[in-house]
Amino acid sequence: MDIRNATTDDVDAIRRVASESMAASYGHAIDEAALTAAVDEWYGPDRLTESLADDNAVFVVAVDSGSIVGFAQSEVSTGRETVGYLDWLHVIPEHRGGGIGSQLLQRLKQQLVDAGVDRLEGRVLVENQAGVSFYEEQGFSEVGTRTVEI
Repeated sequence: MDIRNATTDDVDAIRRVASESMAASYGHAIDEAALTAAVDEWYGPDRLTESLADDNAVFVVAVDSGSIVGFAQSEVSTGRETVGYLDWLHVIPEHRGGGIGSQLLQRLKQQLVDAGVDRLEGRVLVENQAGVSFYEEQGFSEVGTRTVEI
């Protein structure tokens, strides 16, 4: 397993991972058309390319046997304090449970600390119980909820 920074050559693989992961995590609560639209909006080639070029973004991928099987995406926001916002962490279903998510999160956290963040915030939809449990296992605690429309 190799954890490395994402590049623009990874765009198609990142879209595939996002699609498979979101279907597995949210397919029971969100219809397929909405999930497809979300992937198209959040992980469209142009938007991904912009994210990968953004100096305030940290985007890492997990590569197994030459294929991307997961990724973690964060952005750094400065203000009164510098916060690393963990936007997404996705692992394709058949590679879950083997520590890939933990490795991605560890690499992301290290890069964010190196970038000078004071605090790391993660976000997960309540309907994704596996995701909620994962973040709790990684030492995160719930500090609030908000409603989002997908």
